Amino acid sequence: MSTSVCQDESPIEHASSDVKLTSYFPALDGLRFFCCVAVVVAHCFHDAGIIQDTTHPLHHFAAGIGATGVDIFFALSGFLITKLLLDEISNNGRVDLRRFYIRRMLRIFPVYYTALFMGFALSGIVGERFNRPLAYVPDGNLYTHALPVYLAFLGNWFSTIPVPSPLVILWSVCVEEQFYILFPVTFAFSQRRYPALVPIGIGLLLAWSVRIYLAVNNTPGSIIYRNTFAHGDHLLMGGLLAQLFHISPSLVVRLVRAGGLIAQFAAIAACFAYTALDPEFHSTPIRWWLSYIVSALIATSIVALFAFGTGIGVDLLSRKAVRFLGGLTYAGYTFHMYAVTVGWFLASHFGLTIWSEACLRSVFAIPITFLLAYISKVAIENRFMLMKDRYQPRSQSRTL
Repeated sequence: MSTSVCQDESPIEHASSDVKLTSYFPALDGLRFFCCVAVVVAHCFHDAGIIQDTTHPLHHFAAGIGATGVDIFFALSGFLITKLLLDEISNNGRVDLRRFYIRRMLRIFPVYYTALFMGFALSGIVGERFNRPLAYVPDGNLYTHALPVYLAFLGNWFSTIPVPSPLVILWSVCVEEQFYILFPVTFAFSQRRYPALVPIGIGLLLAWSVRIYLAVNNTPGSIIYRNTFAHGDHLLMGGLLAQLFHISPSLVVRLVRAGGLIAQFAAIAACFAYTALDPEFHSTPIRWWLSYIVSALIATSIVALFAFGTGIGVDLLSRKAVRFLGGLTYAGYTFHMYAVTVGWFLASHFGLTIWSEACLRSVFAIPITFLLAYISKVAIENRFMLMKDRYQPRSQSRTL
């Protein structure tokens, strides 16, 4: 998810005869906000009764909206991180990997480890009541098995190890961190004219091969979904968009804007249709292979339409209040399960039906999520962002 890549509001000119573009795309902050809300709502509806109520018309949508939000987050991350690297090469002639990794650490580690230690501490102090919302089963090896795995950002590879309920979502942060480690290295040592194309091409072939292999061997879908290599399409397609934009920004912008509002509505409609897709669609290896490609294309198209497009949708996502909330989404995502837990206990006192109670949980959880994110920004992130500025690329004062 684009949980951890900030945008730059300073202008960076591109070789273009008729378009002067910057490295800041206001609507993408707004898109982050709506993706984060989608994930919060999905976890508010993660109820045993709702999962079993397969006849309800919103069943598949409630189950899939969070995954769709994460997939768009991944496409956003791939686009922004690749654009950061391309801009650094354009300005400096190379990528300073040491400075890059220090910036990523200062951005990701403080919030991630704060959430991690809070979860393990509260699980040990409060116990079962703290973990009840997602039916977490306490494990006697919690601190010897789960904690080392998540400390090393490997939680997505050990999904069968139980962790405190508020931390189950950190698998996606682990996926992104692994991408940030692997992709820049292959990118930095690519000597070709378009340095992102080779690692993206290799990455896509690897993702398709791994996914088919896992599907052929009847690997559970949740494990495929959390596998960094099998789920690489979205990050890599986002990176491909950045490379194409870097090659010819005018052409990309013209193509995106040629579709106008019709393209925006079509992409959103496709996104909703895919979200509501019956999970049984993934019944053969070929469908597993194809479904992730389709999802990545939809997610990357949405990123392109809101980054480079115009119209009412772009205007809405570019509003100051929405952009401000979008800037809180890394911490919002990382801490949102604490908000869902609070919403769970508050909504349980109203005696509602399972679907109505889930809606009320969302009403409580969404504002609490962004309150926690704002507290994180003031108390944690701002302090480390001051340190991060020391490690910007030498020719720039600020970067993505």
